[in-house]
This record gives sequence, structure tokens and C-alpha cells, in this order.
Amino acid sequence: MQHWRMLRLTPRLVLSGFTQLGCPIDAGIGGALTYALPVTRSAWLVFGGGLYAAPGQAQLFGETSLLAAIRGAPSPVSTAGRVDFVWKTSGEHTFNLGVQTLGSGGRGVQSLLFGGGF
Repeated sequence: MQHWRMLRLTPRLVLSGFTQLGCPIDAGIGGALTYALPVTRSAWLVFGGGLYAAPGQAQLFGETSLLAAIRGAPSPVSTAGRVDFVWKTSGEHTFNLGVQTLGSGGRGVQSLLFGGGF
């Protein structure tokens, strides 16, 4: 089961929080901050960053989990950062092209992404 909330801090800045329920070792909590910077009337640069933690796994790691995740060491905390160029077509379809970096378990993964809504 997942629960989520979004709080608009300013017209372009949104704080999101979410939880995922399950067995004690897999249950987690996370949050993200997203900022949309208008480029034109139908295009934006969108910056986002966040983290996800599985508190039940903290006892498996010997140090403060958030500090370990920031350093890239194995941790029950995963971090993410992303930048997207988002545009809306005349047909009201939205597309995005972006880059992201995910940090989890001491490994960082960088990706180039393309997506859209139809």
C-alpha cells in the first residue's frame, strides 16, 4: 500500500512525500523536491531531487544511513537527482527529455530518458 502527499510551496516549487507499507524490512518513506522553470509558454526546465529510506534495514548497516548514502556507500537510503526539458505540443501532448542519477547501495546509475503523455 502506498500513501502520498504533495505540498505546493510556491507556484513552481513542490514538496512530495510518500510511504510504502509492507513487511518491516521493505517498508519505506521518501520525499522529493521539484522546481519547474518556464522557458517558453509551452516548455519548462524541471529540476528534482529526493531520497527514499527503508528504516527497517538501518540495523544492517553500521553507520548513519543518510551520510553513507550521500558518500555513495551501501545504505538503506537511496538518493536521486533529475533534470528534464519538458514541452507541450499543439495537440496538448507532453514530452520530456532528461538526465537522472540514482544512488543506491553504493552504486550510482546515470540515465538519459525520454518520455511523454498521450
